[in-house]
Amino acid sequence: MNQNTPLIELTLVSKDYGSGKLTVRAVNQVSLKVMPGEMVLLSGPSGSGKTTLLSIVGTLLRPTSGTLFMAGKDMAALSLKELAEMRLRTFGFIFQDSNLISSLTAFENVKLVMELAHANTEVVSRRATELLTRFHLGHRVNNPPSQMSIGERQRVAIARALANNPKLILADEPTGSLDSKTGREVMLELKELTRSEGRGVLVASHDVRLFSTADRILWMEDGRVESKRANELLT
Repeated sequence: MNQNTPLIELTLVSKDYGSGKLTVRAVNQVSLKVMPGEMVLLSGPSGSGKTTLLSIVGTLLRPTSGTLFMAGKDMAALSLKELAEMRLRTFGFIFQDSNLISSLTAFENVKLVMELAHANTEVVSRRATELLTRFHLGHRVNNPPSQMSIGERQRVAIARALANNPKLILADEPTGSLDSKTGREVMLELKELTRSEGRGVLVASHDVRLFSTADRILWMEDGRVESKRANELLT
């Protein structure tokens, strides 16, 4: 992929709920890009529209208006089946509470997304083991989430997000349930992924401790987005 082509590009995207006088605009004419090798932090108060915007980027929600392109491809032109395939192979999702399947081991949680993509069985096992080892979880491969710390569960979630080698990682409050040390470690791991592998990372969070790890910070309030410098947000 051309490094000058945005991984994701939104132009004047809006999302409305309801109709008539009861219409609520959760996202208001947002334009943004995420480039290969870039970590972008989307910050702002609770209820500002961050999660809705992240869901639009991840094609979980269709915008009411505006355009959304992924690697130069218009998402509005894809069928529901094609969008599902895009989500599985192009995006990696990380959530605040890891969202691991409690009945599966760390190994099984990571390999499941590859099995859904119909990957070769041998490749699935090898990659799941490699990813868990990479994130210092080799001793946890056979443990269910209940036998892991919160930080370990979140690292399993990162390994799972990377399983299908996605171009773009979308993380919604990934440090919300972590202590400051573990949270920073998780963010530095994500940042390293952008640097070493040319992935894009879009993180939605109001955690000010993360500002120093981002390449760019976008401030979202009342559904609108504007660029900010970290020192502006900390004053």
